[in-house]
Amino acid sequence: MSNEELKEKIEAWLRSKEKTAVAGFRPSAVRKAVPGATKKEVEEILLSLAAEGRLNVEWEITCPECFSLIKTTAKRPEREIEEYCWHCGREVWLDTFQPVFYFPGKEARRDAI
Repeated sequence: MSNEELKEKIEAWLRSKEKTAVAGFRPSAVRKAVPGATKKEVEEILLSLAAEGRLNVEWEITCPECFSLIKTTAKRPEREIEEYCWHCGREVWLDTFQPVFYFPGKEARRDAI
């Protein structure tokens, strides 16, 4: 599948969700709806749509031990960060950040993810 075809399929999925109660989503939700797409391809297209202002993106930092959410940040950290997980009590260095995308104007409805 070409990059343009993939982008069209992703945009169709976004249109199908935009008017629903869905406020935000992770790239994995899009990958399930677009068979054959890789994580990298989906993330690159979603990030390009965010750069165009069609989506908003935040970065979730989760504990690698217990997978609890440690922090959400508007900008992707550019380096490893040291954090303390209040859930499992571990002090961990984090270098994995997961993007979460939101439809503009729906960020306050995060419970719908």
